[in-house]
Amino acid sequence: MAETKVKPTLLHGFLSFSLHYAKYLPKTNPIFGIFEKETTDPYVVVIVGDNKLLKSDIREKTRHPTWEQDFNAVPICSAEVNIVIQVVDKDVKTGDCLGSLNVPCRTLAQNKVVEGLHELAAPRSSREKTPVISFRLEYHPVDERHQSLEVDDVYFPVRKACNLSLFTGDGDVKSGKKKRCLYDIYHHIVTAKKFIYISSRLDPKFKLKYSQSEGLELGRLLIRKARAGVNVLLLLSDVDLDLNTIIVQDDSAISSNDIKKYFSGSSVKVVISKRTKSKLGYLKSQQAGTCYEHNQKFIVLDARDTKSKKRKIVGFLGGRSLTSSSSDPTDEILHCKVEGEAGYDLIRNFEERWMNDGPKSKNNCLSKIKREKYNGSDTGQWNVQIFRSLNEDGCNFLLSDSLQSDKGRLIDNSFQRALIHQIRRSKKFLYIESERFMGRCWKTITGYRNSHLIIMEIVSKICGKIFSGERYAVYIVLPLLLKGSTVSAEIKEMQYWQIQTMEMMYKMIAKAIEKRGPDDARVTDYLNFYTLGSRRKIPHRSEISESDENDHLPFQRSLHVISGFLLIVDDEYLMVGTGAISQTALSGKRNSELAVGAWQPRHTQDGLLTEPHPKGRVWKDRLLIWTKHIGVVSDTFRRPHRISCVRAVNKVANENWRLFICSDPQSETNSSLLKYPVAIQSNGQIVTRRDCKYIPDTKLRVLGLRRKFPGEKQTL
Repeated sequence: MAETKVKPTLLHGFLSFSLHYAKYLPKTNPIFGIFEKETTDPYVVVIVGDNKLLKSDIREKTRHPTWEQDFNAVPICSAEVNIVIQVVDKDVKTGDCLGSLNVPCRTLAQNKVVEGLHELAAPRSSREKTPVISFRLEYHPVDERHQSLEVDDVYFPVRKACNLSLFTGDGDVKSGKKKRCLYDIYHHIVTAKKFIYISSRLDPKFKLKYSQSEGLELGRLLIRKARAGVNVLLLLSDVDLDLNTIIVQDDSAISSNDIKKYFSGSSVKVVISKRTKSKLGYLKSQQAGTCYEHNQKFIVLDARDTKSKKRKIVGFLGGRSLTSSSSDPTDEILHCKVEGEAGYDLIRNFEERWMNDGPKSKNNCLSKIKREKYNGSDTGQWNVQIFRSLNEDGCNFLLSDSLQSDKGRLIDNSFQRALIHQIRRSKKFLYIESERFMGRCWKTITGYRNSHLIIMEIVSKICGKIFSGERYAVYIVLPLLLKGSTVSAEIKEMQYWQIQTMEMMYKMIAKAIEKRGPDDARVTDYLNFYTLGSRRKIPHRSEISESDENDHLPFQRSLHVISGFLLIVDDEYLMVGTGAISQTALSGKRNSELAVGAWQPRHTQDGLLTEPHPKGRVWKDRLLIWTKHIGVVSDTFRRPHRISCVRAVNKVANENWRLFICSDPQSETNSSLLKYPVAIQSNGQIVTRRDCKYIPDTKLRVLGLRRKFPGEKQTL
């Protein structure tokens, strides 16, 4: 009789895992087929699907290890038959399995707790005692936890009474003034009196053009401030062996040695921060140093508080580098300025990284910053919280309570945890701008591993709203042309993963609509992807100046780059920073990233509202960004979750795309928002559009191309 196939059970919420001990672990495989190891170096892995969700500390040379290690409130969003608890022996390459246990997801969902002493299934027969493991595994469904705007159990707490200003490009969203971001950076560097801490890619000869007629090299300005007694510390990424720089072919990336030479002999202190894995051996350390990077881009310094006449802390963070590559006026550069208590968390972040990579002596060059001397007026209207992706290879953590452990390495993945938190608590819509968008679609692609949960959380939210008969909309803006050479295998594969992620999401939404959705519903009523670009009329040759003639692009069209990350939730919460929706940015074990989440307490769903929809600064900033991208102002855009708004935005984006690729030389786009050029079938499958097999003016397929070597770690 055929065995009944067990259906997967959805676990959507949090897992808590307390690992106690194991006994009678088997001897490991013989070395070179000759010697059998009498002891092992075991650690425990909790596997959900293809995702290694948790890894315990390693216990050296024992077959009877004791851990007493806790993992609390670990997010989970997956439909599986079993959760696998596996004991593994540390190995140079892959590690030997010493025993495993399947915990049925259905049992965990029903009982909420599985605990006690359990036998392990050993990989090979043994005459010795059966190996056992003691643990407690607890499941908390997502709806059991109160979802406030504050993200609990992360490294940095919420800071109240702060101020936040959002920049897109060089302009201030609130005022609309161009060059405002560079002007503010220049102004605060000039007026700093005590310290200037910078972590970014930096070109010393980059000019901070704060007016039309004047500019000053950044390097000279910093040397001048250091000579005046300001403590200027630069914590710069090592770009010499950074594969990301090679893939992107960033001509503005200045050699680390050249930067050191520029500042040699001055009072400016420069530390080149390498992305290594010192605890995991030479080979993995070299892989990390070339495949990943420190991508945090921020400045923190002291400034004058005009209200209290005291000094205060001001920070800038986001996607802006202090190089010429971040000065294209058409690019979407997402950046922000933070004032208030949150500035001390930026200082803490800088200090922890400086202590890890900088001088090891007692005189480590850091300033002694006392809060009482930099308290300002504390009259801001924002609550602000800082998030990171970072591990102890690049940071000397001063606290460890809220950090996760991965085989003994401490990890701060609060950036991902914050995104999960805000998506789960959202009620009406999400608006996202991101450099990349790649996530969990390995169910349909053999060998693809991407363990972050953001994609599944978005799809689960949409499907849940469809099942409950509620409206919900997700708008995602991505660069169609990723940074880098369009002929490189890495860029082609990034494009491929991005399309695969979109298709997986659309297929799941299509199934939800088929089961419970409205009869006339389409997948694009709930989820849409866009890109940014522009096209101008081709002028007559007599109108083209000699300086423009060589740079004259076919059809005068350009695709815009997005630098940084932006999330807006229900017009009450925003997050801005570095990074992207990808495993590289969100795992905490690859790139280091930095982001800030913020909201105005009086302008939230739970605040003191006279209307059902928030109308604070987040709402206004989102409308200003949409006006910039869409080119028109309409009351329809005030309620993004409504179907009328979704279809109005799609109408504009589709028309702009038609004009963007039109063969008429006099055609020009009305605004910069373009529909992402893929065709979506009713079942969610993505196919090539008839009018766009290749990205315009390139030989890069819109659907991308997967490669087999050297693997996905460089492109995810």
